[in-house]
Amino acid sequence: MVINAVEPWMSDEDIQKGERWNSVLAAKLETATVGIICLTRDNLNSSWILFESGAISKKVASAFVCPLLIGLEPTEVAGPLASFQLTRSNKHDMKKLVRTIHYALGSSAFPEKRIEAAFEVWWPSLEEQVLKLPQVSARKSALRSDREILDEVLALSREMRELSDHQ
Repeated sequence: MVINAVEPWMSDEDIQKGERWNSVLAAKLETATVGIICLTRDNLNSSWILFESGAISKKVASAFVCPLLIGLEPTEVAGPLASFQLTRSNKHDMKKLVRTIHYALGSSAFPEKRIEAAFEVWWPSLEEQVLKLPQVSARKSALRSDREILDEVLALSREMRELSDHQ
């Protein structure tokens, strides 16, 4: 409703009965420019989530992998998904996500002010749905240890240093 030029596609809904789902999925992932990866406690380590994220991200220069955190905090997400900008389920981050989708349209993009205005109109409806999403529970059994997080930060720092040395 905010960006009318976007044609959303979701495998659960848009693969027809009788179709070879793996062929359809592969073709759609090949042409996707933005993938919103909805992360929950239940699917955080799903091999399919990683597969689909990887398939979209292989087009490094032209595709966006946008993990959307549902009932999670950024510190709970490990690599490789942690290497993407994570989106929290709040107005500020969701607006940034809409801007990213808008940016990915390239020459088909509408004026920025139009997107901002549409977001403000539709946010209350989306917020109502967001509030129904599972929230982070008081029991954070899935939290990663400080050691795991530090190891990841170290690995990312080394990777960044290596990339800058090669430029």
